Amino acid sequence: GMTFERVCAEHVVLADPETAVRELRSFAEATGANHLLLWMNMGSIPHPLVLESMERFAHGVKPRLR
Repeated sequence: GMTFERVCAEHVVLADPETAVRELRSFAEATGANHLLLWMNMGSIPHPLVLESMERFAHGVKPRLR
């Protein structure tokens, strides 16, 4: 069964931009993935924090994954 805890432990990158880039590159190399599915609005996260995460990804992670 898939639980929230298992999803977070096995399928989620929650990290600063440096670590996120490293983890996403490692995942892509290990699996051959070349697309990402981003879910920034998980559960009860306040909207301002969701927007902050989106900005951080857009400026600190995405450009370095190309």
